[in-house]
Amino acid sequence: MSRVFTAVTGSTLSAHRDRLRLARVLDRLSEGERDLAGLARELGFADQSHMTRAVRRAAGLPPGRLRALLDVTSAERPSHQPHMAASGVAGVRPRDSATSGNSVVPRGRRPVTA
Repeated sequence: MSRVFTAVTGSTLSAHRDRLRLARVLDRLSEGERDLAGLARELGFADQSHMTRAVRRAAGLPPGRLRALLDVTSAERPSHQPHMAASGVAGVRPRDSATSGNSVVPRGRRPVTA
């Protein structure tokens, strides 16, 4: 199954799982989640520091900084604008998956840049 998944999607199962988990982290941060340790446990990270490293590697900033950026920009964002996991992080462009091995934005979608 793993080989078929990789052949069809161009991504490994674990990389796909990591992208989905990071998208969930970003969605929850955009919704104002405050308990980072609880969020890490809920989404299957070993602990908060594991989640922090994964988010920083993918988005270039730790979860607390991203949340602070989102708090500032959420008041400015129109209610019809899609959540940041699908559109990019409030002007912070996720790193390219070809260079980092991780991508916050699902394959086939382009992040919105400021």
